[in-house]
Amino acid sequence: VGFFNLFSIKNIIYFLLFIQLGITLYSSYLYWNQDIRGLKILKWMSFSLIFLICTPYFLYIPSIALNFGIYLEWTPSSFFYFLRMHAGYNTSIAFNTSGTMPWGFGLNFIEIFLFLRFRKILNNTTR
Repeated sequence: VGFFNLFSIKNIIYFLLFIQLGITLYSSYLYWNQDIRGLKILKWMSFSLIFLICTPYFLYIPSIALNFGIYLEWTPSSFFYFLRMHAGYNTSIAFNTSGTMPWGFGLNFIEIFLFLRFRKILNNTTR
């Protein structure tokens, strides 16, 4: 059991995050070689990295390369916000069956900018 349980939810999530990273690297390679398919994939990958979400049972904070944005977090007794900045791969995902995590929401400004920029380039190239 434990580590050898390949189909545990934790291992499946790690596998999906690894696939997300692989798709991002492959689409970057395609775009580097001036293949428009790479840019289309990068546009949607950047969209998937915009939102930082925390509920009492689930946490998802994506960060593949650069992360700079605002994050709000609240509980019944407190509220706070902070600017989050990180360079490097630092994606966090967690499940909590006891429901003790706070509520939270954030936006990654760099990924918003990249998504809008990729969309603008695609719109200009497909006309």
